[in-house]
Amino acid sequence: MALLDWLQLVDVLRNWAFLQDLSPPPPAHYLAISGLIWGLVGAFLVWGLFLGLPWAPRLMQISAPIYAAAYWLDRLLIADPSAISSRWPFALGLTITLLGFTYWVITRPKVRHFYQNPGS
Repeated sequence: MALLDWLQLVDVLRNWAFLQDLSPPPPAHYLAISGLIWGLVGAFLVWGLFLGLPWAPRLMQISAPIYAAAYWLDRLLIADPSAISSRWPFALGLTITLLGFTYWVITRPKVRHFYQNPGS
């Protein structure tokens, strides 16, 4: 997901002039800032999870529902309503499934042991 946010930032910067010409307020600033923030959070989280740092699972537990909420706020408040009218049940099911899977993985005993005892 972090990679997608970095790609969003790059895409916004490449298409800045086009996005500035869209209806007010132009979405370029919002899209660039959200891509940058979530790209940084994701990169920091991947780094912590990969190295087995003790704070990484907690950050994952905090950031996953915030990321999901931000996704849904984007879809409900910003996106074209006709674009999500028929696909929202699948997106909601996928969101719930991925959040559940994330929490399930993080709470497994071996995973908890790995992050409590890095290097063992």
